[in-house]
Parts: sequence; structure tokens; C-alpha cells
Amino acid sequence: MGYNAEKQQVIAYGLTALMQVIIIFLILSLCGGLTGCWTESLVIFLGVGVLRRATGGAHCSTFNKCILYSVISVVLLSLSAHFIPLYLDAHHSSIEILYWVCCMIYVLSGWIIYRKAPVDSPQRPIKNADKIKRLRKNCFTVMLLYGVGSIMLCWWGGLSGLQLAMSLCFAAGWQSFTLTNGGSCMISWMDRWEKR
Repeated sequence: MGYNAEKQQVIAYGLTALMQVIIIFLILSLCGGLTGCWTESLVIFLGVGVLRRATGGAHCSTFNKCILYSVISVVLLSLSAHFIPLYLDAHHSSIEILYWVCCMIYVLSGWIIYRKAPVDSPQRPIKNADKIKRLRKNCFTVMLLYGVGSIMLCWWGGLSGLQLAMSLCFAAGWQSFTLTNGGSCMISWMDRWEKR
């Protein structure tokens, strides 16, 4: 093809990332279909992915660990987003508490993103001030869209809208958690734990 070594590395990285996204999507589709949480899984998967492009965040040490931990976290979050509103509704509990939980998660996530984003990595440091400014703007644009989308889903979507709003909220919360020292330590711990 006539590409130099650096260009070949970029192409290889892009193809690896695409393969990873496809594998995670297929596994999540299967898990979501089996648990009845396919839509919530998809919303969280896409929500985290879109926000992560602007924020960065902690990384697993290998391709397979990334797939494993991504699937586990999205499945657990989607089960929570799907079944907590159903449980509260079935027991005639106040669903309004979930609105407050979502608001608190968005406020905390926004604060974390304001303080930490964008997070670079040793392999891909972000030095350009214009790029940092653009990524920060993208972070807040995405968070604003998620927040407005969640409000609209809660307002007009009934119980299923609340489930999807919680999915968006959990996506923002999880991704912002990966920006923190706690999120980085947790991923490092999971990497070390698997080696035992």
C-alpha cells in the first residue's frame, strides 16, 4: 500500500478498535436479548462510547480485558436501569426518587468532567490547547444533550422512558467515573485481579 510505519500503526489501531466495538456490540446484543434489556444495553454502550471520544478515561491493559469489563459493566448498568423502575412501580413506591438520583448523577458527572476532561494517555498525549478546548466543549455538549434527552424521556416516555433516561444517566456516570483516580484504580485492580 505504500504507507509508512506510523500510518500502518494508525490503521492497525483503528481496525482493532472497530473490531472491539463490533465484538462488544454483538455480545451485548446477545446478553441484552437474553435479559430483556437490549435497548438499555444499547443506550449505555453508545452513550459511553460517544462521551468517551471527548473525555478519554482509564484503559484496560489488554484487548480481551477491555471487552470483558465493558460487557460486564454495561450489562450490570442496563439491568439496573431496566429493573429498578419496574420494581419501584410494581411496589407502588415513589419513582420520583429516580429523577433525583439521575439529577445528582448528572451534576456529579458534570463536575468530574469539568475538573478532569479530557484525560489523555501516555501513548496519545494531548498537548494542543485548541484540541483540549474543542474536546471540553464536546464533553459539555454531549452532557447537555444527555440531560435534555433524559428530561424529555422522563416527561413523555412513561416507565420505559424513565428506563432509557436512567440508561443515559448511567452512561454519563460510568464514563465520568473512569476519569477519576477511583475509576483508574478500579480498572487497574481488575487487571491485577484477573492475573491471579
